[in-house]
Amino acid sequence: MKKIALLMLVGWMLYSQTYAAQTFEKGILKFTVLEQSREESQADSVVKVSSIDRLTALSASLFGKVLTIPGYVEHNGCKYQVRKVDNEAFSHCDYIKDIIIEEGVEEIGEAAFSHCFGLKSLSLPSTVNHIDLSSFTMCANLEVITVAKENKFFDSRENCNAIINSKDNELFLGCHTSIIPNDVTGIGEIAFSGCVYLTNIIIPEGVEKIGACAFFDCVSLKRIDFPSTLTSLGQGTFSGCSALKSIDIPENVNKIEGHLFNGCLSLTTINVDKKNKVYDSRQGCNAIIETTNNRLISACSTTRVPKGVEEIGELAFRGVVLTQIEIPESVNRIHERAFNGSEILSAKIGKNNSVYYMPDGSNTLIEKATKRLVVAFHNPTITADVEIIGKYAFSHCRLPRIMVIPEGVKEIEEDAFSYTTGIANVFFPKSMEQIGRSAFAYSTIYTLDFKSPLKEVESYTFKRCDNLQVVNIPEGTEAIRSGAFAGCQRLCSVTLPNSLKQVDKHAFVGTPCNDAIRRLLDKQ
Repeated sequence: MKKIALLMLVGWMLYSQTYAAQTFEKGILKFTVLEQSREESQADSVVKVSSIDRLTALSASLFGKVLTIPGYVEHNGCKYQVRKVDNEAFSHCDYIKDIIIEEGVEEIGEAAFSHCFGLKSLSLPSTVNHIDLSSFTMCANLEVITVAKENKFFDSRENCNAIINSKDNELFLGCHTSIIPNDVTGIGEIAFSGCVYLTNIIIPEGVEKIGACAFFDCVSLKRIDFPSTLTSLGQGTFSGCSALKSIDIPENVNKIEGHLFNGCLSLTTINVDKKNKVYDSRQGCNAIIETTNNRLISACSTTRVPKGVEEIGELAFRGVVLTQIEIPESVNRIHERAFNGSEILSAKIGKNNSVYYMPDGSNTLIEKATKRLVVAFHNPTITADVEIIGKYAFSHCRLPRIMVIPEGVKEIEEDAFSYTTGIANVFFPKSMEQIGRSAFAYSTIYTLDFKSPLKEVESYTFKRCDNLQVVNIPEGTEAIRSGAFAGCQRLCSVTLPNSLKQVDKHAFVGTPCNDAIRRLLDKQ
């Protein structure tokens, strides 16, 4: 009996696996079986849907203007419920104008219709109970959104041209024609992300929170009016709103998650209501400051750091372009990513600042106690008194073609030169002892010159340095860690020293020389 039972179990597993992998096509729609019923009714037969090959669909013009996702489909005498629109199923399908999702579909997956720039209208059935946040991002021309009135999870009340989460009255998805109903209490994460034709919007009284990146890349948004009921703004709420000129933070806002204005190149006025007890924009500084701890958390192109500010927070100046900045004597802490991704032509610091100093002409900020270079501004120079190049110090900077790290520098911390551009040749000094994880990841470096060995090349140190072609690891280096040179697409020549004790399996993965290095090491 045990043997028979085992054979039945194996048979059922094979049967299930066969159907789990089964796919079939209807026109330009591809269906993948998720569950297959063994009953004649086929009540439990479920599939997910996606599109066939994009090129085939385009050349045949099979989509036309309207895409209808059926709730049920028949194949070989079986009836299947189309439960899910698969992840990325129709992303970047610019030729879809209207989408009708029929009754029976329950779930819309990640980025299922993202970047469908031609999409104008969307109709959802009563059966949909889950929509991923990214399902409709960057559908710039979307202007009509309707949800079946019988849907218990989502609605488009008052013909608002938006999707509202019915349970908590939060706007889940909006478009440039949306009118936010008066009973909405929140704007969800990335709700209006990519609405490039949205020029202004009124947030009605009753709305208490706006989620992270809610208006991300709304490049035409010039004006937004907040209600007095607003209490919370999520991280990067207005990132990429390049036309936004001014912002007023109401009295009752008591939670801001930081760097609201990354890439807001036109923003010149930031004003916090004087009655606000948590934040301020003292002395007309055009910034948001946490009042109690004197921490500046969000800035713009006209920001001044006022006296009394003690800390500059994480990503406070992200994406900000400034001609000049002066850091007052009161500042005693600058977050390692405070100026990450900014473009500041020149900087000054109060002569009596007890924590930081700036060598003349260097355009770099150095921590006195540790000789650690913490921030590099425009056209920076590493001076001879630097011993450590700190985390993110040069990250996202444009640098000279040749970078000579001066003698005396002992350590380059993680991500110090990540995502730098312009840099091609890097010369390391004899004093160099350690280079941290991802220190030069995604940079434009072409050649490396080591004057002395490193104990080990850390993980991802030179990941995706796409211009890097030749590497000579110096004698004395003992280890190359996982991903150290991963994805360096042009790296075709590597010299390994006799001192090596360990090369992790994926140290050179994704490079032209990976297989040759693995074969060489396997022989040793």
